[in-house]
Amino acid sequence: MPAPTPGYVKNIIRRSLREIVDPSPSKKDEQKIWEFFNSKCAYCGKRVRKEYKEGHIDHLISSSIGGSNQISNRVLSCASCNEEEKLDLPWEEFLVQKCSNKSVEAERKDKILKWQKMH
Repeated sequence: MPAPTPGYVKNIIRRSLREIVDPSPSKKDEQKIWEFFNSKCAYCGKRVRKEYKEGHIDHLISSSIGGSNQISNRVLSCASCNEEEKLDLPWEEFLVQKCSNKSVEAERKDKILKWQKMH
């Protein structure tokens, strides 16, 4: 655990309050995400294995720029896309970067939009 600096404590408090107001998806909702995206990253299509914690439940619109924790704003992502590449980029812009093939890009975008529409 990092040293309890004022900034660190402020971040813990902010995250705790946000979790009360805008809770993260339940385990049941997380399972729905895994199933809908067929255990594949919504951005790059890489297969991820839940048992090895390779998949992340990512925000389409990052929480750091105001994105909610609602299930419609969450998708399955590989660690690389979530932690190293997308960061705070708009998801549509990131998807264009990840897909060199326009038809694959359109297919992935349609899947994400269908997910959002369902919720």
